[in-house]
Amino acid sequence: MQLGHLEDLWILAGRTRQDYPFILAGCLSAPQSDRQIFNLALTIQALTIPATCHPVTLDLLLANSLQTASNTFSLVGCTIEVPGVPAFSGGILGDPNSSPVSAGGLIEALPGNWSLVTFPGSPGMAQNINITQLPPDIQELCTNNTPDYRTLQQLSAYTQTIGADKFVAITDGSGPHAQGAACIRYQNQEILWRLDEVK
Repeated sequence: MQLGHLEDLWILAGRTRQDYPFILAGCLSAPQSDRQIFNLALTIQALTIPATCHPVTLDLLLANSLQTASNTFSLVGCTIEVPGVPAFSGGILGDPNSSPVSAGGLIEALPGNWSLVTFPGSPGMAQNINITQLPPDIQELCTNNTPDYRTLQQLSAYTQTIGADKFVAITDGSGPHAQGAACIRYQNQEILWRLDEVK
């Protein structure tokens, strides 16, 4: 497994026991050791995903697994590539202390002055600034394209222009033409990983 940090933001890449690549990303709720991050990764690594997996089932499996991170992380997300999933799936982001909810293209306030924006079919992004609405060009970027790492770079740049020092984003990793990626940014430093690069 590979781990990266930017302040209290972190990103980790690995493979499940079924050899599916995954990337986790999030924000620590308090100073913690890397052990908590690796423990969460071991939970994802141990997931058994059915050979024919419905997109909603996959997202629920991920969400339920990430809820084991409550009280350790204020924000956590995962992208995973599972072959044969018939529609975009395998990308979730949110507060592990709250109940999982399907992406609805809405803006949600999170504790600590964070806001969360998730779209069906991806991407999901969180930033440490309250957002009340997205400009039309950013809305279109999130809804009218197949999201990939370039989408996350554009969203990171946008959130930086509106004053967000911290940014975490995920795209779906499963489904036809899905291009899973995860990004964390602290001020001008950014780490962006793609599922097709996970060894």
